[in-house]
Amino acid sequence: KDDYSFAQYVSFVNKVLEKLKINSCYLGGNSLGGGITWEFALKHPDKVKKMILLDPDGCEFKLGKGAVGFKLVRILGKIPLLKYILYFSTPDWSIEHSVQGVYYDKSKIKRETVERYKDFTLRAGNRKALMLRLNAPFVDNSPYLKTIKTPALIIWGDNDDIIPVALAQRFSKELPNNKLVILKNMGHIPMEEAPEIVAPLVEDFIKE
Repeated sequence: KDDYSFAQYVSFVNKVLEKLKINSCYLGGNSLGGGITWEFALKHPDKVKKMILLDPDGCEFKLGKGAVGFKLVRILGKIPLLKYILYFSTPDWSIEHSVQGVYYDKSKIKRETVERYKDFTLRAGNRKALMLRLNAPFVDNSPYLKTIKTPALIIWGDNDDIIPVALAQRFSKELPNNKLVILKNMGHIPMEEAPEIVAPLVEDFIKE
């Protein structure tokens, strides 16, 4: 309960696969999901055929300028009264600012995009979960990246203002079996900002 560590996420994914009787799969994720993906491959190498990492988390790094909202939540989450206020109150401007932080091309942000993110945020339990996730203890397993032999496709937006693109080179250098693609004029969520580019890359990688 209230455990939002990478270890807990990995355990949860494993239980889901066991419940579905899936022995091995292609696994991919963006940001936190990317971190969970490679941490899962580290823990259960026999269960991941290939992995797709889109601007993945999981390493120590300094949040970029687009992560003002995350930084604020981390700070306020350490103040008891304000923490509980944030469980039940999220200004619309903060959600819109967060969406702008993950896109490079702001013209692609439609009103319905912001509303969708707002719906996700306001879903029961999500604000508390976000607070707990951003303030969860972090265990840096990135030194073990070099032990992961699972084939990996690394996709990174060159204008990621959340997780710096400089980390793409580290992932590419550390993972023994990988293909790195840096997408120009792209932000933190390339699969959402340019699905017509990302989907074929993933499809070709899986078919290789």
